[in-house]
Amino acid sequence: MKLPEGKKERTQVFVAIGLGAAAVLYCVYLGVGWIVSKKKDLQAKTGELRDKVNKANMEIDMMSKDRKGNVEALRKIVSLSNQYMLKPRLGQNYILAAKDQIEGWADKADLMTTEAALQIQERGIGDIAQAPGVKTVPPVKTYTAYVSFSAGYNHAIRFIKAIEASNPLLAIQNVTVQSRPPPQVESHAVGVDIQWPIWSDPDTPSRLEAQLAAGEGTEK
Repeated sequence: MKLPEGKKERTQVFVAIGLGAAAVLYCVYLGVGWIVSKKKDLQAKTGELRDKVNKANMEIDMMSKDRKGNVEALRKIVSLSNQYMLKPRLGQNYILAAKDQIEGWADKADLMTTEAALQIQERGIGDIAQAPGVKTVPPVKTYTAYVSFSAGYNHAIRFIKAIEASNPLLAIQNVTVQSRPPPQVESHAVGVDIQWPIWSDPDTPSRLEAQLAAGEGTEK
């Protein structure tokens, strides 16, 4: 562009050019400021999103740990139930299951003989004593059977030891030993109550098995 020859006209042109440049610079400044502002907003939102994702991942990890812990607890409960809880047969019949176990212990102590005269009687089902202040109904009750036999001291001890070794949840109560008159002085009349833990609801084992199966399915 050819500049005007007059000084006044040239000055006006320079002023116009300066104003135009200033306007352009102002527009550029506004544009850069808007971009910087948007970038800061985006960074803030990205940081917020990152924090939310991290929090969600932590919650998922906690849920996963809780789920694994629940599954492991269920495994232990099911294992204890299968090994040590007395299960009924033919509905609510516990004496048949108790009889099989008692005869197994008696056999180890050589008490399955005519002379031993082993007898088994059902005492029944009872409640477990609650701790003071506890109002919830416990899921476990007790089943007690009374066993009597004639045997010497050593055989009686072997019988009781066989019971104790088989199940840590069993309780041996009310042991009585009465001497016999001659000529059976070496044989004593022995009586003992044996107490098993049982589920208050006989359907509990099947429910536990179902819950465990469902829990193990979510781990895969």
